[in-house]
Amino acid sequence: SIYFVMIIPIKCEASAGMQKWDLIELQGSLASTDQTPLSDKELGTLTVKDKVCTLVVGRHILEGTVVNEKRNLVILKKRKREDSQLDVDPTEDLPQTEYEVVGTISRRFHFKKRPEVNLKG
Repeated sequence: SIYFVMIIPIKCEASAGMQKWDLIELQGSLASTDQTPLSDKELGTLTVKDKVCTLVVGRHILEGTVVNEKRNLVILKKRKREDSQLDVDPTEDLPQTEYEVVGTISRRFHFKKRPEVNLKG
């Protein structure tokens, strides 16, 4: 058998600018009606009460649960590694990419049912 070893540098500076994020997990997909990117747009209104969460997106209502992760998930940012950051022999064939931990996820909002249509709003 042949085994390959892959070195993946992961940089994590203890709490230096570390953000805490929440994850929204839902069924289906989100799309913009005018085909513009969804980044920096307001998605809807999220309401949390105890372990129950409600997300209202336009005329759609989603009901779900709040799940506290047993182990935090990490959010990684891919970066190109500079030669000056290498602490080893520069002739060695090392990956030129590293990943930086920029945040953690300890809670997620899980919507396992498809949305219902809100005819009132």
